Amino acid sequence: MRPFSPQQVADVLRAFRGPYKARNRALYLLLLTTGFRLSEALSLRVYDVANNGTPRERITVSKTHMKGGLASRTIAAPPELRAAIRDLVAWLQAHGFKAPLCHLFPNTRRGGPLTTCAAWRVLSRAYRAAGIGRGHGSHGCRKTFAVTILRETATGDHHADLKFVQRMLGHRSVDSTLHYLTFMQHDMEERVVHRAAAAMLSGTPTPVTSRRRRGRPAATAKE
Repeated sequence: MRPFSPQQVADVLRAFRGPYKARNRALYLLLLTTGFRLSEALSLRVYDVANNGTPRERITVSKTHMKGGLASRTIAAPPELRAAIRDLVAWLQAHGFKAPLCHLFPNTRRGGPLTTCAAWRVLSRAYRAAGIGRGHGSHGCRKTFAVTILRETATGDHHADLKFVQRMLGHRSVDSTLHYLTFMQHDMEERVVHRAAAAMLSGTPTPVTSRRRRGRPAATAKE
């Protein structure tokens, strides 16, 4: 599974349509810009992301809903996500949901939150509408978040901060973080091998000239 490209992200965001656009678009943006797992995102209620209708600048998933249940995780909410949350809260109120206690991503037919299967179908429909094939799912958003954060930590003379990415993803082991980034290693290997081959083959062949050994006169043809 590879991360989304910037063009794919733009295409997916444009693909959300219909009466549930505000909910579904906000779900995709939340997964993409926070790196939360799908189950973590679906556990959120309105009061977790907004106060009196105003989106919070930081979003926390309690440890009860975190994988492993060892610690909560708090992620800063970028402006684009806060705008989507503002639209979603307004949509929820307009449709009779009792904010701030209701789930942020409700199942409008059965009550309660969307199930992970229902949310996966929502995302898959948007991916197909955007012309993106299978293989991304909800974890495509999480992988995109991981890769982007890793690249943002590598600035100037500073190396990428893998421990920071581990903390942002909520991984207990850095090995789990490395597993997310395996494809980057493959891409790097390919680029390095191609550059190395080009460097090795780019020189002009040196003409081969005969050299005489020191201390011995040049051979002369017999008459």
